[in-house]
This record gives sequence, structure tokens and C-alpha cells, in this order.
Amino acid sequence: ETREANPLDSGKVPTFKQFWAAADKNRPNGLKRRFPDHLGAIADLCSKIAKGAKDLRVTLSCPPRHGKSEALVTLALYCLLYKPGINIIFITGTQGLAKELEQRARWILVDAFGEEGVSQLVPRMNTEKWALSNSSVINWRGREGQITGLTGHLIICDDLISRPEEVNSQALV
Repeated sequence: ETREANPLDSGKVPTFKQFWAAADKNRPNGLKRRFPDHLGAIADLCSKIAKGAKDLRVTLSCPPRHGKSEALVTLALYCLLYKPGINIIFITGTQGLAKELEQRARWILVDAFGEEGVSQLVPRMNTEKWALSNSSVINWRGREGQITGLTGHLIICDDLISRPEEVNSQALV
């Protein structure tokens, strides 16, 4: 199988939207992900992070099924690849969902760089932690998992409350 030249291999830092498009370049047409224009705020946030912005505190809220998780996973990948040494903690409502999003991230990387490229980029990869060759790290955790003791430059919390009955639960307060 021959792969087209990948713009991600140029050595330049792409914009977030360029990264999104290039990561899909080798996917079959029916599986390509179109960047959700309504999530432009994430693209702007990524640009700020790539330019070295510090002390950002951002809350993103949008209805279910609007592409937020996909965009946040892609944001995490973008930061891991283009901010060497970044430490990311990606927290979700359950460890099962964290594992699902980690798998989704893995497939996005495979689509972008191929299996061999991924093994070079991420020499230490398991379902809870990736350590990249550029010294970047991501921890994938459910809210009930071990979070204390982890440090992060970027903490992404996605779908911490996954069921309607959890909204008013005193146990989660």
C-alpha cells in the first residue's frame, strides 16, 4: 500500500484545521471527518496553544452529538505532536469511555501516519498512558480512575456526566 505524501511530515506546524484535514487524507471517502464549523472556538484555542499561550482557562459546552469529543481528541493529538514536552490529562465520565476515546485517537494517528509512523511517534502506548518520542505525555482517565498525583499543562474534561440521573447526584458533588 502506498500512501500519499503527508503534509504533516513537512516539519512545519500546521493550523488545527490543516491538521484535521491532513489526518484524514488517507481515510476512505465515506469515513472522512469534516471539521464541524460550529466548533471553530476549538480551532482558535488550538492556535493559541500552538503559539505558546499560557494560563488559558476555557470551558466549552455544546449539546450531545455535535462533534465535541472528536474535536477534543484531535486537539489532544495536535498538542501532543506540536507542543513537545506537554503533559495532557484527558478525563471522561468512565474509564470505558476513556479507553474508547484513546482507541479513536490511535486510529486518527494511524490514518495520518501509518502503523510504522505511529510506533515511531509513540514508542510507549497503552490504553491509559502514551509517552511520545518528543517527551509529550497523555493520560487517559475516567473520573473514577487514578487522577491524583498526575500533573498536566492541559486538562481536558469531556462528558464527565454521562447519564441524566447523574446531573442531580449528590455523590458527584
